[in-house]
Amino acid sequence: LVAMAKGATEAIGLTQLFEEWGRPRAVEVRTNSSVAVGTVHRRGNGKLRHVKINDLWLQERVHEGSLTVTKVSGAKNLVDLLTKDATKGVRESLPQRAPF
Repeated sequence: LVAMAKGATEAIGLTQLFEEWGRPRAVEVRTNSSVAVGTVHRRGNGKLRHVKINDLWLQERVHEGSLTVTKVSGAKNLVDLLTKDATKGVRESLPQRAPF
């Protein structure tokens, strides 16, 4: 959840920059953490412990529709590719899966 909050902060900042350039973009955060996705789609921290209130602003953004959070499988998560061993096929598919 903490990493998602940091990533969303950066994405929102970039989105604001694109808006100033006249090229608005939507903010979508992808994660392979089911717990993080569940947390941002509800209100409050529920039964979670050790969650800082500062990280729960994501819930408000999701609720108002200015931020989309989706689940992505670990095999398709581009960020995981850089942190785990990957097969040759997965490494070769990176250019086609990259959003840029």
